[in-house]
Amino acid sequence: MRVCCVRTYRVVANYMLWRFVRHRINNLDKRFEVAQDALYRMLYGREETPPRKTFCVSYVNGNLGNIVGSMFVRRHFDQQSKKDVSGDKRCWWCDVNAVFAFHRWKP
Repeated sequence: MRVCCVRTYRVVANYMLWRFVRHRINNLDKRFEVAQDALYRMLYGREETPPRKTFCVSYVNGNLGNIVGSMFVRRHFDQQSKKDVSGDKRCWWCDVNAVFAFHRWKP
């Protein structure tokens, strides 16, 4: 990723630090949330912050979606349903391989 035309160590270090801070803002206290809301209001015209539960569900789903989905399937799906899906997965790969075999891809 290109930071800008100037690539001094100081610029790159500042860029990396502020990217880190930006992604950790949501883990800080209410003061930072208020500042972030003001910034989003100015940048995007957002009038209000989404409810905390909406943010939390999106955060968990974005970071742990596959894990949570796997836990849900293990707990709530019966064995036959799991076998049916496993069988479909093998057929899906057969279909993909058939498409690749049918078409001649040029480099």
